[in-house]
Amino acid sequence: MLTTLPEDQLRLAPSNIHGMGCYARVHIPEDTPIMEYVGELIDLATAIRRNDPSQPDFSEFIMELSEEWYLDGRNTEHLSKYVNHSCEPNCYLHTEGMKAFVVARRDIAPGEELTYDYLFDEDVREPCRCGAPSCRGYI
Repeated sequence: MLTTLPEDQLRLAPSNIHGMGCYARVHIPEDTPIMEYVGELIDLATAIRRNDPSQPDFSEFIMELSEEWYLDGRNTEHLSKYVNHSCEPNCYLHTEGMKAFVVARRDIAPGEELTYDYLFDEDVREPCRCGAPSCRGYI
């Protein structure tokens, strides 16, 4: 398992992208494992059900690990679920077995919001608000 940053090197604050965001308190060098995405391990059928806004257990914090396994961060309070999408992200996701890690794609300055590309399927077409110069218009 990767060694990640202590949580006190990150902070939660309002985001210009969406809701709350996770920000660096310190300089984070490129390729640094920042944090693990924490959540309940669920199967594909559960992920499909929870991805439906009409369901009582709907979740917007589902991350794909593989075609069969997902992590749902809905009921877990952790900074990882507040890393927003960007079309020009400063982080990426790295999976190891049934775990996912947010890793610095490049050097990240103190005060900078952490982002990664959610890489939603093209048929989802959820509007993007990242504000990046090369924003594709959808997540």
